[in-house]
Amino acid sequence: MDNGTSTPDSNVAASGSDGPPIIPGEHGLASPTGGPPAAAPGGQPNEGDTRLAAPAPIQPSIATAKVAADQLSNARALAAMLAGVIKERNLFLTIKYKQRDGSIKESHHVYFEGWTTTGALCGPVLGESIFPINVWTRRLVHARDGIEGWEARVEARGYSGALVGAAEAMCLRAESRWAGSPEYQLRSMAQTRAGSKALRIALGWIISLAGFDTTPAEEMQFERHDEDEGQPRRKPPAKKGGKAAPKKDSEAQAKDQALGLLMSMWPNWVEAAGPVAVMATVLNLPHKSRGSIKRYWLDVGGTWGQAKAIAAEVKRKAGEDADMARTIEVAQEVDAYGKMTAAKDTADEAGQQTLPMP
Repeated sequence: MDNGTSTPDSNVAASGSDGPPIIPGEHGLASPTGGPPAAAPGGQPNEGDTRLAAPAPIQPSIATAKVAADQLSNARALAAMLAGVIKERNLFLTIKYKQRDGSIKESHHVYFEGWTTTGALCGPVLGESIFPINVWTRRLVHARDGIEGWEARVEARGYSGALVGAAEAMCLRAESRWAGSPEYQLRSMAQTRAGSKALRIALGWIISLAGFDTTPAEEMQFERHDEDEGQPRRKPPAKKGGKAAPKKDSEAQAKDQALGLLMSMWPNWVEAAGPVAVMATVLNLPHKSRGSIKRYWLDVGGTWGQAKAIAAEVKRKAGEDADMARTIEVAQEVDAYGKMTAAKDTADEAGQQTLPMP
């Protein structure tokens, strides 16, 4: 019985008396059948339809091609500049590997600092600079085998806050490189790896234009095995009864001390680049890849004890608060490798050996 009043339903909108109720849809008013709004003649949505119509396909044009060509030109100019900076500052890792046909191929992978440099300078190409933002970190403990480590999530965002990339990465004690490292180093490396991967999503094509591989260097360090040269050797376990294991020879001890000194002086640099690359940079060797210390330092007469002393000298001259760029400049000024090779050449000319071989 109509008493002149009505109670509107919260989920159903009243319609005319001649038709069924109209049910609100997700993007506006639905049709009487509950499906999409009926289209008016000519394919246009009825009045009241709040959904966006499908955009018309973009037709190729001279103007569109010119915009793309201009953007590519700007990207190539940025890539050329980045290649110079990355090579000058040694912000990349070179890995050599043998192919099936026996030939040797090199791959070049950019460190985290190179990715962040690319993000900071990409504004003219992408419209704004891009930076990594740490979202969270968490400690991992595998319930079955007890493997420990850290996992992190990092997002790549522009100044506007726009999300352009995101990634998660781990650093585990199961990796020989991190087996004996403290917690903070594993946590930091997990963030570094995640940051590089997040930036790769948005900036990988620019890095590729610069002539580098798009896989970040930190991921390649996860895969490579350079403990034979670049890792401090673990202390041998003590024998039963409290007696220590036999001491190592003096050169092996000097190696452990040298690499340990690097970790104490430049922990962030060592955990990001690895001890081989850091020591090779401090000694100003021509190459920083695996085997470089043996080939360019030990095999020409240098020792781990000398390397340790040079690392301490570079740190002292650069200063306690010096950044990586300043440290590299000082290492180039000290030029330990240049002095070593010059001394060796002089000794060879004189027909005598002046430096002890390892």
